[in-house]
Amino acid sequence: MKFSLGSDDLDFTFGDQRIRVILKRQRRKTIAIHLIATHQPVEVRAPLKCAWRDIIAFVESKHVWIAKNLASLPVEPAPVSFDDKSAHYYLGQPYKLSLSSGRSRVRIKHDVIQVSVIDLTNQKKVAEALERFYKKQSEQVFAVRLKQCVEQFPIGVIPSGLRVRKMKSRWGSCSHRGEICLNTHLVKHSPEVIDMVIRHELCHLHHFAHNADFYQLMDLAEPNWRSIETKLNRGPISPRQLTLL
Repeated sequence: MKFSLGSDDLDFTFGDQRIRVILKRQRRKTIAIHLIATHQPVEVRAPLKCAWRDIIAFVESKHVWIAKNLASLPVEPAPVSFDDKSAHYYLGQPYKLSLSSGRSRVRIKHDVIQVSVIDLTNQKKVAEALERFYKKQSEQVFAVRLKQCVEQFPIGVIPSGLRVRKMKSRWGSCSHRGEICLNTHLVKHSPEVIDMVIRHELCHLHHFAHNADFYQLMDLAEPNWRSIETKLNRGPISPRQLTLL
């Protein structure tokens, strides 16, 4: 592997493949690699004072993972359509949109998500109505799933709270205060996937870092988490992004 270092980025060559890496320094404790799409550079997020040699060593140690997963990413993110009869997901199942004119409202009936908006030609308004629907549903669904996952967890865990919001790069997170935050997009996935993400965050209540102890607990909490995580990150549901922490 060969590196070419710039002021805030670097290029590395693995075989015949040249990959550009963009560095983003943040208030964080660990280095993270984010793969978004093959036409975009790899993004590395590192602590504010992390030395370049440590960043390069981390990227070098993950170069096989980067090359493998970049090859499986879409060249372009799939466009999301909000036209009548376009496909959208809820709890892992595909639904067709059915648009009608009227007061803003969204509901599911059979295999259809019925969306009412004043202006049917305004896709932004349709998208906003759907976002409100997903937010409301995720708050209800996640609360029920979290309660069940806590009760079934192999060791005692008590999260300090649950927050739901739309996130671009994470399916979930756990704060130092023990608050779990879940991505509203997650409600588009199956309960199996939702539970895996919740259990992942519950493991952080005992092991904040992704170390050997963390993964040992994750194996107890969800023995099939690796295959479920693959479904999560390879599925047709946005955001199309991989995270390696």
